[in-house]
Amino acid sequence: MLINATQSRQKISTNEMLYRIGSPSYRKSDTCYYEIHSVDASKLQGIKTRLGLRIFMKVTKKKNVNVYLYGGRNRFNAVQNVVYGNQQLELNKNYTVKTSAGFMLVAYPDKDVDTEFEFEYWVADMSEDLVERLENMNFDGKDG
Repeated sequence: MLINATQSRQKISTNEMLYRIGSPSYRKSDTCYYEIHSVDASKLQGIKTRLGLRIFMKVTKKKNVNVYLYGGRNRFNAVQNVVYGNQQLELNKNYTVKTSAGFMLVAYPDKDVDTEFEFEYWVADMSEDLVERLENMNFDGKDG
């Protein structure tokens, strides 16, 4: 699904993702992917910019769902690491990428359990979550 980020926070939510194995009438496998792009720059004129505009994304609910995030304009070129070590996204943590790059978010459920999944996305100046990012910097690995 292609979605466009604007300066207003937008939310997508579902609790109906299923992964069941069994007969053809029972089995079901839901996997979602979202291509998150920024609207055209001309529509973002009202944002006060100090460090540059970015697309932000935050998972606000995640129960029995696996969620991964990649940088790129679509599913064919989303190869940029957004999360170190390609780990799953953490709840209520902001992830960001340049507006020209975009995100691809992949979510799939665990087997035979109830699920809950919700995320927000928006465009803002890079300075929006600067204090949070400084407090949570990971000094291990390639970024250390």
